[in-house]
Amino acid sequence: TRVGRGEGCPQLGRSSWCHVRLPAHASGVPRRPWPPPNTPFTAELSGVSRKTLRCAISAGRVVQLLPGVYIAASSVESADAGTEHLLYALAHQVRQPNWVVSHASAAVFHQLPLRHPIPAEPEFIDPLPNSRRSRVHPRVRRRQFPRDEVVTVDDGPLAGLSLTSIARTAVDLACLLPLPAAVAGVDAAARREALERVGVFGLRGSVSRVLAESTAMLSSALVAQRGSSAAAAAISSADPRRESPPESYSAAHIVE
Repeated sequence: TRVGRGEGCPQLGRSSWCHVRLPAHASGVPRRPWPPPNTPFTAELSGVSRKTLRCAISAGRVVQLLPGVYIAASSVESADAGTEHLLYALAHQVRQPNWVVSHASAAVFHQLPLRHPIPAEPEFIDPLPNSRRSRVHPRVRRRQFPRDEVVTVDDGPLAGLSLTSIARTAVDLACLLPLPAAVAGVDAAARREALERVGVFGLRGSVSRVLAESTAMLSSALVAQRGSSAAAAAISSADPRRESPPESYSAAHIVE
């Protein structure tokens, strides 16, 4: 596992709970242990001394995600594989705030179908071509793109995570994938957009209007990227009425 415990407690040793023997308040009530943040943080942002942080690491209440980036152990222990992957992505963004989660990693958040398992390392787009590389090397593509295609998570354990929009994510993947997998991704993105606009029953109504509205966002993302023929073919075949990746795969094979 990539989660490390760091140094032992400087006061009581590796296996002890640091807060047990801390001096009491004037009232005689023992101090409560420091509650570590459940989102990635650095020592500077933690608001506590490095000694307190080391004690929390030693006690197993804090784990290290990346060098210098930590999180409450309970956040990692309770996370599923997708959330854990995105927590590591957010840890990278603590160190490199200009990086935007993209491609397969963004697809994990948007719950778009993936052709392969969750990648071992998060994927990013860096819009600043001359920015400094991290010592820990995830996959970073350097490319500028409109900031309105970036969304930010507002709350929960992934609060602050910046990632490409669902349309941008689907188009980015469509540029790299075979047509059946690309169609599955754009279908899922188009369906999400259509359901937000008109709901399930609307999908059974004015089909031409729903198709036009739900694929417009995909076409816009393709133009902003200067596109590719593969992504354009997938978007032209998109249909938000398809309810699952197998249905999309079948339709794409017919088109091929």
